[in-house]
Amino acid sequence: MVEPQRRAAEKLRELYEGNDRIITLQAALDYKCGSCTLYTVESEAAPAWAGGMASFRRETILKHATLVPGLETMIKEVTVECVTFNEVLELLNCKRLDLLQIDTEGADAYLLSHSIACYRDNPLGSQASD
Repeated sequence: MVEPQRRAAEKLRELYEGNDRIITLQAALDYKCGSCTLYTVESEAAPAWAGGMASFRRETILKHATLVPGLETMIKEVTVECVTFNEVLELLNCKRLDLLQIDTEGADAYLLSHSIACYRDNPLGSQASD
């Protein structure tokens, strides 16, 4: 699992502790590696569900302003590590992909189309042979 938010990644690690088939990587999936700004909602005044919102675009979170009064003041900027689809496959030493679930706040189609192209061109990442 790839989860950019620290608290959510920690919860996932706790939830799947002892399951050696599930690895949680605290990072954001992107088309290039490096770091970027992730906008999140952090406030005791926000509804619990709002804490799960995160996006590379502040405007994406602001679309929910009618549901969360004062949302503009609850948005925090966090610098996160970004990894590519191929980097995740290499880290996991993945030779076969059975299931891919992506929830990237509106960037799903973009990342998925790029990831499929990378996977098709080099299905085993930089360590491919044959």
